[in-house]
Amino acid sequence: MADRVSRSLHAADPAACVLSSYQDGLGQTRTPPAEAVAALQDAIARSADPAPPPIIITRGARAIPLRPDSAKPIAASLLLEDGAELPIKLSARRGRAVAQCSDLIPLGVHTLTLDYRSAPPQRIFVLAQPDTLRTTIDDAPRRLALFIPLYALSPPGPFGIATYTDLRTLAQWADQFDHALVGTLPLFPTFLDQPFDPSPYAPITRLMWSELFIDPRATPEAAALPARNATRARPLTHIDYRASWATARAALKAMSARARSSPARWSEILARCSAQTVRYAQFRAATDAAATAHRRGTRRAGSTAHRITTKDLAHTNPADTDLYLYAQSIANQQMTALARSRPAARNSASPLYLDLPVGVHPDGFDAFTRPDLFLTGAEAGAPPDDLNPRGQSWGFAPLHPTAG
Repeated sequence: MADRVSRSLHAADPAACVLSSYQDGLGQTRTPPAEAVAALQDAIARSADPAPPPIIITRGARAIPLRPDSAKPIAASLLLEDGAELPIKLSARRGRAVAQCSDLIPLGVHTLTLDYRSAPPQRIFVLAQPDTLRTTIDDAPRRLALFIPLYALSPPGPFGIATYTDLRTLAQWADQFDHALVGTLPLFPTFLDQPFDPSPYAPITRLMWSELFIDPRATPEAAALPARNATRARPLTHIDYRASWATARAALKAMSARARSSPARWSEILARCSAQTVRYAQFRAATDAAATAHRRGTRRAGSTAHRITTKDLAHTNPADTDLYLYAQSIANQQMTALARSRPAARNSASPLYLDLPVGVHPDGFDAFTRPDLFLTGAEAGAPPDDLNPRGQSWGFAPLHPTAG
C-alpha cells in the first residue's frame, strides 16, 4: 500500500479524485499525509459507482452530440437543474446520434436520459457552461450589496425571529438603492430539538426551506395562531432557538390541523408538495417522535439517540407529518412571493443571494435518503488559514466526487 500511496502523492491519479498537494490559506504548498490519501482513496473505491454516468460539456448550444454507441436511442428527455424539462428530438448527423433541443440549453448541470428499445435507460450529465466569464467580469459595474442574517432583523416575528416576509420587505427596501443585492445565511431547516444543532451550515437538508422563518400571519390559517404568539412587543437581544422552535412547532401544528379540516384548502397545500416533500415530512415526524422517546427514555432498543431508520417512518403521528407538509407548502409560497416582489430581480439585475452550505448534517434527511452521495469514514473540513492555523473539521461526510 505504501508504494500506491507514494505514487498518488507524487503523481495525482485523476480517477482517485484526491489531490496530491494543495495550497492552504497561508499560501503554503501542503502535501497531505500518506495515510489520509490512502483512506480517502479507499473510501471512494468502496462506494464508487461501477458505471458512473458520462458527462457531456456544451457551450451555448441547442444540440447534444451523443457518444458513438452500438445501440441507438429511441427517445430522450433533458431535465434541467431547476426541475424544468426541455423537449428533445433525436436525429443523426454524420452517422452520429444527436439530441436536438427546442431552445438553447441554459447554463447549469442537467440530466439527459436516453431510452432504448431493448436496453435499460442511460443517464448522462450535461454540463452547459459559458465560453468565458471574462467579458462579464470586466464589464460588470460596481454594485451595492447588503448581507444580514435573518436573526439580526428587528423586530422579530411571532416565533421570536424574523420571517420570510421580513426578508421580502428588506429586499423591496434594497431595490430603492440601485437594485442592491441582498444576501443572508442559508435558509434550510436545522435540528432545533433533539438533536440540537442550529448551525445554518449543518442543515437537515438542502432541498427544503426552514420552517422557523415562516410568517404565520400571512396565511389563511392565521386565526389558529395563539394570541400570545401573534405579536412580540419588544425586540430581543438574542435568539433562543429551542424556545422559538417550540413556539413555531405548536403554532404550525394548530394551523396545519385547521388547513387539514378543509379538503379544498388541503388540496392547495398538497399541490405545492412533491413526493420528496412527503418523504421529508415523514422523516421530520419520525425525528420528532424519536426526540420525544429519547426524553422519556423509551427509544427503541438498539437504536441510536438521533439516527432515523426506515422502520421509524412507519411509526409516526400523521398530524406531525401534516405539520411539515403544511409548513413546506407555506414556505415555498412565501419564498416565491419574495422572488416575484422585486421587478428588477426578474431581469437578473438584483438577485437575492442565499449562502449554500457545502455539506449537510450526518443525521439529516439528505444523508438518510441518499447515503450513496456521501463518503463514509471521512470528514469534510478546511486547510489551515490565518483564522484557523490548524485547519478545521466540520463534522459531516464530504460529498462523493463521482456519485450521480
